[in-house]
Amino acid sequence: MIRQLPKVALLGALSFVSGYLSLSMGPVPLTLQTLIVLLSGIILSPREAAWSQVIHILLKFLTMGVGIVILPSFGFLLSFPLIASLLSWYYRRHREQSKALVSGIIAVSLLSYVIGLSYMWLILVKIQGQTFTIGQLIQMGMLVFIPGDVVKGIVAYRITKRIKIK
Repeated sequence: MIRQLPKVALLGALSFVSGYLSLSMGPVPLTLQTLIVLLSGIILSPREAAWSQVIHILLKFLTMGVGIVILPSFGFLLSFPLIASLLSWYYRRHREQSKALVSGIIAVSLLSYVIGLSYMWLILVKIQGQTFTIGQLIQMGMLVFIPGDVVKGIVAYRITKRIKIK
């Protein structure tokens, strides 16, 4: 892991910085973070991928304070270490199968939505007392982001096919 530390730190920092390149889309902004999270999962080992995203979360806490835990989008951030690690694990077992990489990207993206939307519901409905239907939460926290996530998944796939990963 010592030899990989610069990659771990770089991908953690890149995912953090990419969060500042955002478009407001309601309670959850559109960013490039998920592209970097996917690349972390593809480039790094499962453990390293998780640590890169822990670094990302720590940088968020250092710059924004503990108040970020009450942001509706924080659940998506919490999912990043898990999805990066799971994608890495899956990719390493099915490296030669292009369809497996696509299915891995889709699966971890869906898992991120499950975790992120659950947290968003907790913050908006249970803590802030707002009233949203499940359909409204899915619309504002998932459906509007699917086209961008498809593009980010394609970009991650294409980058993976162009670089040599050990």
